[in-house]
This record gives sequence, C-alpha cells and structure tokens, in this order.
Amino acid sequence: MDPEARKLEFSYKYPFSKTALDIIGSASSSIEEKYLRLGKLRLEEDLHKRNPEFAEVRLNEIKKSIVISYVYSRMLASALNDRYLLNIYINAESNRVRSALSSEDTSRIMELSKELEIPVLHESGTLAIKFEQFLMNKRKGSGLSLVNRNLDRGNVYLSQAELSEIIAEAARKKIAMNLPINPKKLPKEVIEYAKGIKRPVRKVKVQTGGKVYRWIEKILETPIHDIRHRTVNLILAPYLINVRNMPEADAAKIIVEYIEKCKELNPDTNVNQSYITYQCKYAKSKGLKPLSLKRAKELYAGTLDLGE
Repeated sequence: MDPEARKLEFSYKYPFSKTALDIIGSASSSIEEKYLRLGKLRLEEDLHKRNPEFAEVRLNEIKKSIVISYVYSRMLASALNDRYLLNIYINAESNRVRSALSSEDTSRIMELSKELEIPVLHESGTLAIKFEQFLMNKRKGSGLSLVNRNLDRGNVYLSQAELSEIIAEAARKKIAMNLPINPKKLPKEVIEYAKGIKRPVRKVKVQTGGKVYRWIEKILETPIHDIRHRTVNLILAPYLINVRNMPEADAAKIIVEYIEKCKELNPDTNVNQSYITYQCKYAKSKGLKPLSLKRAKELYAGTLDLGE
C-alpha cells in the first residue's frame, strides 16, 4: 500500500488522529450539506446504538467522507447542548475505535499508540507499557487489573487485546478534548441542522410505592433560572440517592451537570460542587425522599410546568 493510501486508511479508522488532520484540512472551509447529513447519520448511530461497530469500506472517496463526517458529528453533538448525550457520543466513538482495533495487526496498533503518546515496548513478541500509562488509561470495568500480572522495571506486560483496550480508552480521552465546542463558535447552519437530530428516548423505570417520578426526570432535562438550592436539596439529591439508589458520587455528577446547564441561562448561583456533595451525603444519611408533586408544583409555580 502506497503512503497516501495508507494514510487515508489510518485516518478513516481513527479520524481524531494527527494523521487525519491533512485530510480534514483539505475540506472546504464552508459548511457543506453533504457532510452535515453524514455527520448527522454518524451522530444518530452513536446516540442510538451506543456501541457502534467499525465498518470497512474500499472506496477512497467514501473514506475521506467518513473522516470529515467525524468533524461534523463533533459540531452537531456540541450543538445539542446536552452533556448526557455528549457523553454517549464520546463513549460510542471510542467504541468505534475499539471495534477497529480488534482486527488490526500489531504494527498498526503500535502506530496509533505512538499518536496517543503511549510508548510501547515490543520485544520478542511481547508488548509492554509504562506502569503510569497503564493506570492512566485503564478503563473502569474493563477487567484490566494488576493482580497476577507480569511487571518488570516499571513496565506492565499486556496481550495485544489488552493493549488495544488501553489505547481505546486513551482515544476516548482524545475524542473528549475540546468538547463541547462553544456554541458561539459553531456555524449557524450546524446549530439549525442539529434541531432535526433524532434524540434517544430516556426511559424512566424507577418506581416508589407504585408511582413513577417522571416529573423529576423532566426537571433534570429542563434548566431553570433560579430555585436551584431547593431543587438540589429538596428534590434532586433525595431522588437520585434514595429513589434511584445511585452512589453519592454518581448522583453528585448528574446534579453538577444539571447546574452547569442552568448556569447557561443564568450564571448567578452559589450552588457548587461542595454544596451538591454535602446534600447527597445528607440525603443518604437521613434517608430523605423528594418533595411530593403537589408541593413541587407550589415551589415552581410560574417557573416550570411539571404536568400531571
């Protein structure tokens, strides 16, 4: 394979890479309908499948389109202005990388690891990375552990499949860099086109006493200008901790993301990370339940319609 063909082959598999920049740079600086459509299709596949597989193609023109569609999908994902959906997108894109790596030879895996600044020791058929790189890029829940693993002079020895898992996690971090793109920097065409993206339905399965708290899920999807302190301590923290039975750290993360969206409407708030963490711990220790719908309607009267 000639150098240019190999470069394109690498880029369409790993469009976040430095190698892909030349192809991306060759695209028109104006927004093109073709790539908006392809970026939308890519993003919708990520949002709905969540674990999309990499698909091999042969035509160079299609490969180039895939590279550029990735750039458009990043803009469209940012235009959705939804941190929850953005995280789905980032994770799905890293799953594409994981899928592509599963059929790569060692030399191509080494090439990507070099791009991601993960030095790999490859001697006599063995693969190893530095201990600190292993810790930095070991995905939680991936099954990778230091227990009973061969360690030598600060190196961690891995199988090719394990190294691919490390690289996929490093790729996820690379993909997440500079996301979301500031809405002020997004072309108007992208923002308008994003309105037609089919979003996944968020299903609420949690019940307490036969009652589904759909109205609280609605609050989590609807940023508000004020009443944020009481929203956190009277509704969100008790709900996430004692109804959905989430770990305190996970509940706090969801609330922090919600408050960040609220701050886009009105940045004037004293609700911060420490306050949210405290309220989650307090709700857990006291076994608090969220306000009733009736009292919540009184709290949000004239601010938010919670429905029936």
